[in-house]
Amino acid sequence: MYQIGDVLSVPKFMYRHYMIVVGPGEVAHGSKEKGCVTIEKLKDVTKNREPRHHGRWSSLPDREIVLRAKKIVGTPYRLFSDNCEHVVREISGKKRSSPQVVTAMTCLG
Repeated sequence: MYQIGDVLSVPKFMYRHYMIVVGPGEVAHGSKEKGCVTIEKLKDVTKNREPRHHGRWSSLPDREIVLRAKKIVGTPYRLFSDNCEHVVREISGKKRSSPQVVTAMTCLG
């Protein structure tokens, strides 16, 4: 159903959790629960919630997306520098950023 490079998200308490498809039924994401970047089954990450499909953010070939994901597996999760949005953007070849963190900090500031 989803293709390598597709960006998906599911709602969490006060934010959306982003992930990127890296294989049939598999996604890469920054996992707060696991404490690092990991590749897991989509159904285990979404917990059977229907993910929002954000399309493909990358013009990189599928092979490069998968290699980029595998290269950062195990990177420690850090809210301000290595969260799920940072991970998806890095794998997609985009500038690392987290608009949700920026918005939250702006609202709190």
